[in-house]
Amino acid sequence: MNRVLAIAGASAKSACSIPGNLRSRNGDVLEAFKKIFPDHATKVLASIFKLSTGGARKKLDGDRAISLDEFAALLRTPHGFAYLTAIMADSEVRWWRICKPLMDVAEAQEMQIKARRKIARVMQGAIDADTDLSAARARAETLLVQDADFYSSHTDALRSMADVPDRSVAQARGRK
Repeated sequence: MNRVLAIAGASAKSACSIPGNLRSRNGDVLEAFKKIFPDHATKVLASIFKLSTGGARKKLDGDRAISLDEFAALLRTPHGFAYLTAIMADSEVRWWRICKPLMDVAEAQEMQIKARRKIARVMQGAIDADTDLSAARARAETLLVQDADFYSSHTDALRSMADVPDRSVAQARGRK
């Protein structure tokens, strides 16, 4: 059963009337969809609604209305609240006035969790980089200590200042 989404307008036989017109509410939902998927809106909509690309294009162009089942499918996606917000944007219904701020808080908490995870990854990367640098510095120092040519002038100067007799010249002078 494919009921048409009459969220912004009701038929003459309907006992309930909803202000606005179908085209604008349909357009609001589709504009929200296009903002979320700016590059591949047609392909994504075709996938969600199980339509051909041409059928999805007609929906996006506003030539065909979104059915209630299709709108339900949109609400069940990870971006469902954006579509609900597009429909309810100017509503003053009590439940919406309560729900909207709660969803804003939930969205802010989700962004905060993502930011904390990103900070943790960056900090771990910095700790890993510091560990790698410390290890590289230790290896370089070890190699330099073992390099007699590098330290020979320094050790010669220290030996001459300390008068250490381990060279043939120093030993000869020490025997006199």
